Amino acid sequence: MEIKFSNRPKIFTLGLIFALGWLPLGFLVLMFYQKINIFPDTVYFQDTPSKAYMVNIVGGLLITAGVLLFLLEKLWIKAIGGLAILIAFMLIFGALHTYTYIDSTGIHTAPLEGFKEEVTLWNDINQVVIVLDNGKPEQLEFESENDTFIYTLKEYMPRMKLREWLDGIGVKYSERNM
Repeated sequence: MEIKFSNRPKIFTLGLIFALGWLPLGFLVLMFYQKINIFPDTVYFQDTPSKAYMVNIVGGLLITAGVLLFLLEKLWIKAIGGLAILIAFMLIFGALHTYTYIDSTGIHTAPLEGFKEEVTLWNDINQVVIVLDNGKPEQLEFESENDTFIYTLKEYMPRMKLREWLDGIGVKYSERNM
């Protein structure tokens, strides 16, 4: 298999640079895209599952492999490279639209498996259970008629502030220890 360009190490080096550059860049692209295009201005909690970050990184690495395959001379290998690039863009698009956030209207989730956002309105939530670990809030369990949504707090929030927030929304809540 011959590469079109006369200097193969340059192409491999460029591929390696792009692959290693996508590792931190994939996180930043995902964060900024969601902050600008998905999350509203006022959000109580927001989260991107780690699965979305991993799929985004795999997509970037597939783009690198696809571009390197596309540079080879045989037509069927170019086709495989093009297919890899297409699959990579689909993976990255799916990762960009995977999120969870909680705002004044309710809980918004978009799982990696589907492209449709699911919204649970505050009217549909029967009760919120604040799960405590040594007196510190660790999780929020939102119970509705059909489902229970568990949100793990990523940052510390005082119990009183959580209580005030839930009172302001008008949702019943209780507390329990882990």
